[in-house]
Amino acid sequence: MQPKSRVLIVMFAFTSAVGLASADSATAGDLHHKVNKMFKQLDANADGTLTRAEAGDSWVSKKFDKIDANQDGGLTVDEVVAFKKAHSKHGDCDKKPSRA
Repeated sequence: MQPKSRVLIVMFAFTSAVGLASADSATAGDLHHKVNKMFKQLDANADGTLTRAEAGDSWVSKKFDKIDANQDGGLTVDEVVAFKKAHSKHGDCDKKPSRA
C-alpha cells in the first residue's frame, strides 16, 4: 500500500470517528435540552426538582419510582436524562432497555 493511501485511510477513519462523536454529543445535548424544557413547564416552584404532584399526569409520573435513582422523592434533570438514555436510543421510555 502506498504511503499516501495509508494517510488517506487514517484521515478518513479519524474524520468518521469525529463525526460520530459529534452526532452523539448533539443527540445528548438535544435530550438534555428537551428534559430542561419539560422541567420548566412542570417544576411549579422552580427549585430544580420535580415532585410527584408537579409531575402530574405526564409520562414522568407513570415512571416516577424508576426514574428516581436515589429514591429521595424528587426527580432531577440528570435523573430523567439518565433514565431516557438507559431505556432507548430514541428517547422512548416505554421501551425496555436494549441488551448489548
